[in-house]
Amino acid sequence: MKKKMVLCLMLGALTVAILGGCGSKNTVEMIDPDTKVEQEADKKEDAQDEELLARDDIDYPVLGDEDIEDYEGFDYLQWELLTSDSGDTVPVYVPMDEDAYKSDDHISGYNMGIAYTVELDPSIRTDEEDYRVTENLDYYLEAVYNPEYNEDYYDVVISDAERIDGDTACASVEYCKYYEFDDSYYAVFATYLLKRLDNGVTVLFEMKVNSDDVDLETDNLIDELETFYQCEVDWSIKRAEEKIEGLGEIDHGNATFEGSLAFDIPEDWYKDDAESDSDVYVYAPYGDAELADCAISISREYTGMDDSELEILESNQEFLLEMVKAQLANDDTFDGDVSFYEDTNLGIAVKAQMKSEGDDGVIMEIHVYLIFMEDYTYIISAAQHGDAPLDDPFAVAEEILASARME
Repeated sequence: MKKKMVLCLMLGALTVAILGGCGSKNTVEMIDPDTKVEQEADKKEDAQDEELLARDDIDYPVLGDEDIEDYEGFDYLQWELLTSDSGDTVPVYVPMDEDAYKSDDHISGYNMGIAYTVELDPSIRTDEEDYRVTENLDYYLEAVYNPEYNEDYYDVVISDAERIDGDTACASVEYCKYYEFDDSYYAVFATYLLKRLDNGVTVLFEMKVNSDDVDLETDNLIDELETFYQCEVDWSIKRAEEKIEGLGEIDHGNATFEGSLAFDIPEDWYKDDAESDSDVYVYAPYGDAELADCAISISREYTGMDDSELEILESNQEFLLEMVKAQLANDDTFDGDVSFYEDTNLGIAVKAQMKSEGDDGVIMEIHVYLIFMEDYTYIISAAQHGDAPLDDPFAVAEEILASARME
């Protein structure tokens, strides 16, 4: 059944190819500035920050220092030497971790509930030298936490990058993730530091605190990381608990894309966890596509189309149909038809019906509905291998499509 499901789910990629010929945007949408909130701190925390950043006469190493290999004051950090592509060396301290992954210019690992990464000269944007370090860090985080690629993140809060000095910026990101194994959430508090060193090398330090995996010594590790990287780590177990409690009820069994379309799934059709992932919902009778020999997938592709571009598509419907047909015809197994689907008020909808014969001589039939809307195109695909005995996936797909609504 894996091969059969791949045929069905690959159709989602078709949308990108089609829209590439229809004038869609190729840029990646960044998070709306309205979703970014600056983390507040009271006067006591500000005073602690100043104390942290003032080295005075205390003799401890910080990022950018050289010849620090012999320092013995850290109980939870180990010394590592990274080398940039230009041949410059940068000594760093990272959490003690025998299983850390290391290359010349990169090291990452996990210890005491903290996932960490240190990278030299990260690729942020081609003209990054023309921008302030705070602007580059903001740009980087907007790309990393683009909601199109992080649909399983909830209640994401991104701070504005704060300038520590002329060549150093820090920022934080907080969010929750769903743990399907025991139907629970955990909070992640991430801290980022971007620093340009005197030798011209840029260092990106990232650490993520997992609320579900911290232990009694995690705070001690955080203290030492703050000392070396000279950036306050965003972490509070109390705030993590409050963040999780504030999520409320989120239904993970229905095909719902946050802030967009939701669909009702008929009775006795359940999510097939073996075939689904964070980008594609796959449903089958009793949740078993292999047993049922049929399945329905629901997904979406980001296009960035606005109202004016949708109007262009609507006024050039025949061209759109020809584009879809041309893309499908690139598949040697394509044997089908493409037409407009009128039974929806959601937007411009195209229906493609196709059949292909497998090596075993059994026919695979697939119906695909492409719904073109602002920013996204939604794809509902129904597939049947041979004679599906349990239910008609094509009728069910149209039931699902009829239930679509904005949420």
